[in-house]
Amino acid sequence: MNTKESNFNQFNIENGPPLDRLLDMFKYSFEKTAVIPATFVIAEGYTCPPGEPGCGFTLLETSNFHIVSISHESGDDHNYILTGWCRVALGEAKSSSKMENGINVCKAWRELVNASYEAYYNTRSRKGNITFFI
Repeated sequence: MNTKESNFNQFNIENGPPLDRLLDMFKYSFEKTAVIPATFVIAEGYTCPPGEPGCGFTLLETSNFHIVSISHESGDDHNYILTGWCRVALGEAKSSSKMENGINVCKAWRELVNASYEAYYNTRSRKGNITFFI
């Protein structure tokens, strides 16, 4: 994919599935009846510089991860490059408000959009980084 013509965003993976789950996701990626659920905990933003004591992060909403290729990264037996597609909340924030029982209730959200991705992932630490291409 030519990134000069696409919007892309890079984020840190703070936690994710083990290697056997990744391989199952790859194996059944194009099956319509077999769905292998897996969650990547992806940090959208941090409360302070990452690594400092007490640092927290906000989650990036994602769903429906599909892995279409896995390649072994040299240098460590646990490093992999993953590519595929998923749904991710990277769009512009939307909001609405309405009165409920005399109280103005405001809601904000971002719609999930289809995106391809490339991730560098360590199955031992379950950390890495991921770049989404929209």
